Amino acid sequence: MYAISIHMGYKIKEKCFLSGRNKYLLLKKVFWKPCISLFIYPFHYISKKNIVLIMQSVLQVLFLLILTIYSCSPKGSSPIKEKDTGFLFAEYLILKDGSYNLDSLDRNPISLLGSEGFLKRLYSTMNYPADARNNGISGTVLLQLSIDKQGHLVDLVLKESLSEECDKEAMQAVLHAAKARFQPAIKNGVPVFVKFDFPVRFRLE
Repeated sequence: MYAISIHMGYKIKEKCFLSGRNKYLLLKKVFWKPCISLFIYPFHYISKKNIVLIMQSVLQVLFLLILTIYSCSPKGSSPIKEKDTGFLFAEYLILKDGSYNLDSLDRNPISLLGSEGFLKRLYSTMNYPADARNNGISGTVLLQLSIDKQGHLVDLVLKESLSEECDKEAMQAVLHAAKARFQPAIKNGVPVFVKFDFPVRFRLE
């Protein structure tokens, strides 16, 4: 039976029925080093490789904790995007029985790039004609797009002209953006052929 006590200076004294250096070494091996390694010098008996692994784990836990707190905070959370409604403010003419009628849709035609993506591609590929810029020409080219039941742009008509160069540039930009196709317009649960007006704006800065 042993009675072990840790005094000031962290020295172990033992009282036992058997004495001897071997018993002291056994106690030192079983109790002294583990206590020191766990409570006094936790990294002293750990290899450098294991220390690196422990530190990596701690940093990963801290990173995940910070990320969780940030994502749950009002500033860190991203706003919920509204459902893409296509070209919302356009008036759609629906082809039915060989004639076009102005009517509402269950779903407007939507570019596979998304409405914002369609506009970004259009205006990023469109150049302001030098002649129009030099002559101070600005305004809107109004085009009419026809989208079939498969979501293809099948017709593009110039309705209101700005200048010959601007008209050409606007039509080329729309044709390029429309290569990504559209989700077709839906009426009464089925795809329909539609056409609608689409403005392309040229602004001098």
